[in-house]
Amino acid sequence: MLRYARLVRVFVSGEERVDGLAATVLAWRLNGQPLFPNLKQLTWTGSIEGSAMLPLLFSPMLRNVSLSLVTNERPSHNTSAMPPASEYVCGTALAILHSRAPNVIGIELWTSASLCTVDRIVNFRYLSSLNMGPVDDPGAVLELCRSLPRLTELTLDIAYYIGVKPRPTHSQLPETLLYCLRRLTLSGPPGIVVSFVEAVHAPFLHLLDLKFEAVMDLWKRCLEVILARFGASLRNFTAGLEDGREVDNCSFHDWFSSLYNMRGLRQVSIESLYETSLNIVPQDLEDMASAWPQLRFLGLPSSVEDDGSSAFPITALQSLAANCPRLRRLAIPLPHHAPL
Repeated sequence: MLRYARLVRVFVSGEERVDGLAATVLAWRLNGQPLFPNLKQLTWTGSIEGSAMLPLLFSPMLRNVSLSLVTNERPSHNTSAMPPASEYVCGTALAILHSRAPNVIGIELWTSASLCTVDRIVNFRYLSSLNMGPVDDPGAVLELCRSLPRLTELTLDIAYYIGVKPRPTHSQLPETLLYCLRRLTLSGPPGIVVSFVEAVHAPFLHLLDLKFEAVMDLWKRCLEVILARFGASLRNFTAGLEDGREVDNCSFHDWFSSLYNMRGLRQVSIESLYETSLNIVPQDLEDMASAWPQLRFLGLPSSVEDDGSSAFPITALQSLAANCPRLRRLAIPLPHHAPL
């Protein structure tokens, strides 16, 4: 087995349940060496109680690590309360990981970003990709990112507060310069997602992926910020509209026409999540074709009612064919074929 273990480069946990005694015997047999000495990518999902062997997988060759240490306790989502046990376990795991694999470049964590976890992540000086969530305090994440000089990709899921207690108010997030950031993916409560975008200064950001509730005022405000902050550098934009109160007979032009001012866009994807839909007309496709001449990929949400009356005709694609010669992929609602 040890001979075979040297060949393993990727490990994804399944239903392993190794108790402390078995892990101790493994550690003794390995004489302090990792179980897979050449492991480069590790994905571990499991309960705290069943993760005794996790440190044995921390190879010095590791570059990408995904940890989800779950517990049966209910999260309080109260920033004044003590962090749950899982946060301390996660922080301890990160401390051991850094001692054995300090050159990790990608970390994915199931965490609320408590101080005991954030303080450990700062030590990974070569970290270029960070994926966290569901986090309680996005301000702490911004402070963390400021301390990661090589960070190029950030994925953040901000927690929704569910329960009888009112949601705590978030103060203005601190403006943060992330000079190396190239890719930003955000999801969570609409107001906080928009505030996070407003706080980020990333002069070379080229990919932005946002998902939050379909609230027209917040989406329009967010697009104005995107145009002002990232209009010169942004190349890929994805918007995911989740169910909201303002989803009946919505005009695509009214919601997303601000994007037409970013003429450097190469990939645009507007996703309608669940039952959210937008009304797309032929003029919208003409505007897209005129605004984005370098377009490579276009994805549009469903715009077809039950009777098919709002579907745009297939002839509306002529403008895309004429003005976007580099278009390679098109994901759109089925056009109405009557004009043919």
